[in-house]
Amino acid sequence: QDGALVLPLAQTAVVEVEPAGTMFEVPLDHAGLLYVWARPVDAGPLVLRILDENIVELVVDDGRDDERTCAAWVPARAGGVLLVELLLPERETVAQVEVHLEAAEETLETLAWAGRALQETAEIAALRQGREFAVARPRAERLASELEMLPGASESQAVRAASWGLAQECDLLGALQVAVRLWTRARDFDERVLPQDHGLLRASRTGLARALTSVERYAEAAEIYQGMLAALRPTHPDDQLALRSTRIDLGGALYQLGRPAQARDLLEDVLVTFPAETPENDVVYLRALHNLGATLRELGDLAGGRDIEERVYAVRCRELPADDPDLQDARINFASTLFFSGDLQRAKELFEIVDAELSRTQPADAPALQLVRGNLAITMKYLGDLHGALKIEEEAVVILERMGDEDSLNLGNTRLNLATTLLALGAHERALGLLESVVATFAQTLEPGHADLLRARHNLALALYAVGERERALGVLEATLFF
Repeated sequence: QDGALVLPLAQTAVVEVEPAGTMFEVPLDHAGLLYVWARPVDAGPLVLRILDENIVELVVDDGRDDERTCAAWVPARAGGVLLVELLLPERETVAQVEVHLEAAEETLETLAWAGRALQETAEIAALRQGREFAVARPRAERLASELEMLPGASESQAVRAASWGLAQECDLLGALQVAVRLWTRARDFDERVLPQDHGLLRASRTGLARALTSVERYAEAAEIYQGMLAALRPTHPDDQLALRSTRIDLGGALYQLGRPAQARDLLEDVLVTFPAETPENDVVYLRALHNLGATLRELGDLAGGRDIEERVYAVRCRELPADDPDLQDARINFASTLFFSGDLQRAKELFEIVDAELSRTQPADAPALQLVRGNLAITMKYLGDLHGALKIEEEAVVILERMGDEDSLNLGNTRLNLATTLLALGAHERALGLLESVVATFAQTLEPGHADLLRARHNLALALYAVGERERALGVLEATLFF
């Protein structure tokens, strides 16, 4: 307009940038924050500078925080002007650059909530670290409820930043449904503001996918990872960190969905992209091995799974503190393969270590803690301690039923484990009631060939046979064999 460059809000424009740089004005008609991102169309180095109307430099970004994009949030004052300058170091010709402007509206209410939320989240973290879970979780849930009623929250960057930390605390406190809602809010904001392959958007999508995995919504988690891959592939080679990491997460989601062969193929493809000189303690490399070990175990390759899991466990024991969550995951994986390999005593010892560590750091109804206690009970059962296993499983069922999610895979498997213990103790009628409930739930929520559904049907057939219903037992066995 009159020789000046005009950029639309909430749209991506392509502008030509001179080798010496191009500057344009952004008149402001709102109070809050303005987000600016820019990237060369054909890649290459770029520097973004933003100045106020008095030529005071507010921010400089050279793209180091994201491999392709320069970006910054800057304060916006209604009636003011910002100057945005794009510089092309190492260029001698005009280049095309994508530029995007996005507004975040801030009000006194959103700013006040965000400031208080940051302080309260720090206090909640301190309560959690002090094992005051009964105080910490209700505070986190109340703070999240306030956010859901806050006018303008979906347009506020300050709220988005504060809710990120709150979501992480809800994850750790076992307030998993609340965490899903918070991560969804962060993801939705980032999708509106950021380019599809930006690192911050990947982080909020990953946070949401992992929260969905925690509440057993595996298909939705896998869909998110597949969407991330679709956004990354046009601009990222297979050996690039972001693409590797997302493929590893997708492999884990496919394993949880009961598709271990697909998971194995994907994870093996990812591992080929790591250079031979990758150090054994590389975090992403270890995560790929961790997921592959569990997948091989599920496919019946116990020797292959055990070799990988023992390597991961040894490195994490050496590198991580005793209560680190990644070390607990490695112990659980390795212990599970030891169990299926027949090394029951060693498996029990590892499960007991994880139980002790998680009991110090998580509330009693945390899914991870209940899962490891279930594994410990099964191991005790096979070692002949049926009454010890029964005590753990009955306590676990009570805790999980209190959470109110009847379709939970964790609750279903805990009931299934309790039923097998009751069968071994001769309490056939009680076991039968549990198994009929579990099979009915699993038949509605799992794929027909899922290992947990097949195991539940097999044990239902045993219970039916034990109470004299042999025809029904035969029918269930046939359904199990010819699913």
